[in-house]
Amino acid sequence: MPSESLRNRSGTRVHSKSIEKRQRILDAAAKALAKKGYSEAKLSDIAREAGTHAGSLYYYFPSREDLMKEVMNIAAGRMFAEADALIDDDSSLSPIDHVRSFIRKMIEQRISMKNDYYLRAFLLNYGQVPDHIRRKLRTKPRHTRRILTGLMNEAQAAGEIPEHVDTSAAAQFIFGATSWMTMWYEPSGPTSPGKITETFLDLMLHGLIAARRPQLEVVKDTPARAKPHKRRAGRSG
Repeated sequence: MPSESLRNRSGTRVHSKSIEKRQRILDAAAKALAKKGYSEAKLSDIAREAGTHAGSLYYYFPSREDLMKEVMNIAAGRMFAEADALIDDDSSLSPIDHVRSFIRKMIEQRISMKNDYYLRAFLLNYGQVPDHIRRKLRTKPRHTRRILTGLMNEAQAAGEIPEHVDTSAAAQFIFGATSWMTMWYEPSGPTSPGKITETFLDLMLHGLIAARRPQLEVVKDTPARAKPHKRRAGRSG
């Protein structure tokens, strides 16, 4: 039976042991990115973590940038590939409850990835990678935001979210806040994942539902009052 194989970036056929080694390199690179950042993650450190030497990395990846780009692509896939699965198919739910269910599942997903170096690498380095890499990465989170925006639009059409609320901006805010939970949530802390989830939902959804168009106070321009002119005492004589 032929051994499992794939082709590396240069087109060379790679067999099962090489596949495992390539994965070790990717895992080591994700760890380095998560701990040191894009500019400080060195190939020598990655190679040491992967149990190989720096020169062998080029057998699997043409350049350091290609290796980092692959890590970021994997991370984006893990974070956003299952966005459609977060949609609740329960037709008995109201539109706003569909929004609530989607956000809850998104939070639970992020918390479950607390120790995932790929996710941490993505969040910490998205703003550090070269622009051409970042442009390609943008398409994946956009899909998740579009789904959430669509659900919020349905709730808005049903009168459950005030019509003046910018659902796209609200979805962007919620998306960013839930993503960073991976960084600050501590499993050993005093607050359970369930409590964090419900607190977040209460803050976000109650804020949306109760949102009222701000009444801007119109301040009329009034001419400045002239200061009274003080007469100087004249000299006598």
